[in-house]
Amino acid sequence: MMAKKKQHGHFCRVCGERKANEKFSGKGHAAHICKNCAALPLAERNALETVGKIERMAGRYLNESDVKWLRKRLNDVQQAAREVHHLKIQRYERGQIRKGLTVRSLEFFLRGEVWDEYGDESFVHVRIFADRDGV
Repeated sequence: MMAKKKQHGHFCRVCGERKANEKFSGKGHAAHICKNCAALPLAERNALETVGKIERMAGRYLNESDVKWLRKRLNDVQQAAREVHHLKIQRYERGQIRKGLTVRSLEFFLRGEVWDEYGDESFVHVRIFADRDGV
């Protein structure tokens, strides 16, 4: 068996990306904050970090400390939920509309000249209609 490949660089907990070592300052390695995120204003950096942590919590089991942390930041959670809802609701509603679309009837019109097996030409004007019941 081959050993698991080690990932290079560090994970920035603010932007949520794995970046090369050069993208982190000396103190940034230990704090897991890249240079770009460290340059952001403190309030914006904290907000991004909170939203990122909430997004990472979505797919895993929450222990007691996670639940306490979420309760303290209930307003931040609500704001993040509103933002995600605003971005995703349009796609969701469009999908629901598509699911609601069903074919109830089908109608064909055939208009033109037709030749029979003897070579005689006749003009045809036909309407073919089928509903959901198969009639």
